[in-house]
Amino acid sequence: MSKTIIISNRLPVQLRISNGDITAIPSVGGLATGMKSVHSGGESLWIGWSGLTDEDIPEALEDDIDKALRIRKIFGGGMRQSGFLAAAGIYALENNVERLAEDHKKAQEIGEMLQSLNFIKKVEPIETNIIIFEIDEAKMSSEAFLEQLSKNQVSIIGMGQGKLRIVTHLDYTDAMHQHFLKVLKSIG
Repeated sequence: MSKTIIISNRLPVQLRISNGDITAIPSVGGLATGMKSVHSGGESLWIGWSGLTDEDIPEALEDDIDKALRIRKIFGGGMRQSGFLAAAGIYALENNVERLAEDHKKAQEIGEMLQSLNFIKKVEPIETNIIIFEIDEAKMSSEAFLEQLSKNQVSIIGMGQGKLRIVTHLDYTDAMHQHFLKVLKSIG
């Protein structure tokens, strides 16, 4: 049987402290109930945080808890709202996969336009819907470029050191795309 690691912001038990002793009482409902068949076989490790304060933790357990928290963070346990992000990802996979090609095509077109501009130092290889490019600050500052875009109702955010990022997506329409390409061409 393979081992399972379950990482959550809750434990499958409620911890009670009495006279310095910790007693584990099985939790009912939610994740604990959903994972009971996986966890109860003893072939799993559950890493979670019960909400105890530092004062509640016996000194002997502090090192083990620190290790567990580090492992949890490594596996993404620090993301409190990851369920909402997962739900959005599942919805996208179930409803919008076919149209990803449109986003990728638009990203390629933006990349080609950027490469034709003399003040663009470099456009990173475009493999998805993300375009990362660098301005040649000797020819035009990032601030001046962003200001030109802003005057034309286009808003993007700089990454610092002359690098900028654009992401095409579901809400980036064909009309917006044509407008953006026209604006880029006019700046160049």
